[in-house]
Amino acid sequence: MEKRVMGNFWRPCVGLILFAFTAIMANAQVLTNPGFETAGTNYTFPDNGDGSFPIISNTFAAGWTPNGGAYVSRTVTNAPQSGTYEESSFGYDYVGINSSGFTNTAHSGGAALRAFGPFPGACCVGSGAYQILSSNTVAAVSNGTIWVLSGFVLNWSQDPMVDAGIGVTGFGLLQIAWLDATNGLIGSQDGFHWDTNTVQDVWHPTSVIATSPVGTASLQFFALHVGMAEALGSMFFDDLSITNIGVAPPPPPPPPVVTNQFQAVIQTGNQICFPTISTASYQPQSSDDGSTWTNIGLLAPGDGLTDCVFAAPHKFYRVQISQ
Repeated sequence: MEKRVMGNFWRPCVGLILFAFTAIMANAQVLTNPGFETAGTNYTFPDNGDGSFPIISNTFAAGWTPNGGAYVSRTVTNAPQSGTYEESSFGYDYVGINSSGFTNTAHSGGAALRAFGPFPGACCVGSGAYQILSSNTVAAVSNGTIWVLSGFVLNWSQDPMVDAGIGVTGFGLLQIAWLDATNGLIGSQDGFHWDTNTVQDVWHPTSVIATSPVGTASLQFFALHVGMAEALGSMFFDDLSITNIGVAPPPPPPPPVVTNQFQAVIQTGNQICFPTISTASYQPQSSDDGSTWTNIGLLAPGDGLTDCVFAAPHKFYRVQISQ
């Protein structure tokens, strides 16, 4: 997997769209290891910063995959504190990566996901972990289905979010991405951006809601920190969950197409067009027997152009002219 490029992250937040339903059935789906309690295989950080500390090897959370080049760990609350990474361009130490030594770094249990970095010169690249839900295993993954990814985030006072330079930005978020049948990215929806203004040492509830577009074969659920050089500090994630809350209603019909100055709009049936002059008025009519005639619309003044109206199918049509 490549590093997660966040091309749409300059928005301060994403507004949620409210949908009306006659009936909604929420279907909870199961993430593997949503609280990051179960340890999996080792994950090694992409580098060791300035070399003052050994390269970080972390017993990562089972069921979760770090996106390529991510600075992400399963951090347990155990003491003593262990695991330090130093950001080389600023000399900032990320302490307690493997063990924080503080009980508040987990929302429940004794572990959480921690993400920081990466450190490009410009925004925006995400560092974190994900799980994929495929239509091959979950029938609810399909076009038009609405999904919610929710959980809790923490801005830890021992490693708080800080933007140390001018024009530097860093934040944490949840994200839902849509993949097609070839695992190509269709698009994504990001949740609230938890930045340097996030109150420290408080677990904040957070979520993102998204509707699967046409062509969706899989859903990718991310917990991410988006960073750049000198965007310091970590974001912690815990107790994540996903829910399918139904199917979005069909889009509204397009507005009627105006065909002339009389606001005649496209309907089913036949179109009757006739030239006009500005000194006359025109009344289109229809008939099935050639003797009984019914007006189509209202008497309308001419404008010197060819005007058109639409009517249900009939055998005969005519236009009465009055001056």
